[in-house]
Amino acid sequence: MNLTTVVPTRDRPEAVSEIFNCLNDTGYTGEILFCIDDDDPKKHQYLSAFDNSNVSHKYKSAMISGPRLRCVGTLNNVVPRLLDSGMYDIIGFMGDDHRPRTHNFDKKIESALADETGYAIAYGDDLLQGQNLPTAAWIRTDLIRSLGAFVPPKLKHLYFDDTHKTIGTELGILIYLPDVIIEHMHPAAGKAEWSDQYRELNSHAIYDHDSKEFARWKQEDWPTLKAKVIADGFGQTGLWDALEL
Repeated sequence: MNLTTVVPTRDRPEAVSEIFNCLNDTGYTGEILFCIDDDDPKKHQYLSAFDNSNVSHKYKSAMISGPRLRCVGTLNNVVPRLLDSGMYDIIGFMGDDHRPRTHNFDKKIESALADETGYAIAYGDDLLQGQNLPTAAWIRTDLIRSLGAFVPPKLKHLYFDDTHKTIGTELGILIYLPDVIIEHMHPAAGKAEWSDQYRELNSHAIYDHDSKEFARWKQEDWPTLKAKVIADGFGQTGLWDALEL
């Protein structure tokens, strides 16, 4: 299976080399796509980080995604292009503050999402939310096409991990991989400083907007979307007893 991982990033060019090092250490064989805003004041530092990196060229995949769209907007801007390419069976998301720690983690994800398993969304232990939330998740492309978007488009930055959990759990197609460590280096875990960007993205205004939008999506949009996805062949696998959540 062909797997790629999308990493929206802003104002943290140092994350590029850190993630590259993690990919080398874990033997990652997929592709990675860093999505950079073209109005990021550190854009040129990102490009220098790609040029100066001594890791395998296969990891050097960068995209200038346009003016700032935040995480949700960037994913919904980039993922359709990846789908249109027809090159991938699995598309994943990591934040630029996630760090893979498990050797061959991508192969474990591919095995979990193989057609015969019936699962379509996989995630590991981020050492913060753990089993509770898929803060970094990989999704089969046939499910993304059925859903029509990688993330509900009216969200801004938060709660799309809650939507992935809702979709996967209610359809019985979500699998938690506790032996796959994708460490979330978040200030809430004491693993990073509370920068201005972290404060903005975790502000009361963003939480208020996205929590209300998630509740609206779950009540108004999800029932219709769920019926469509089931009609497309998902959620009929009888995997409830095997589900690890």
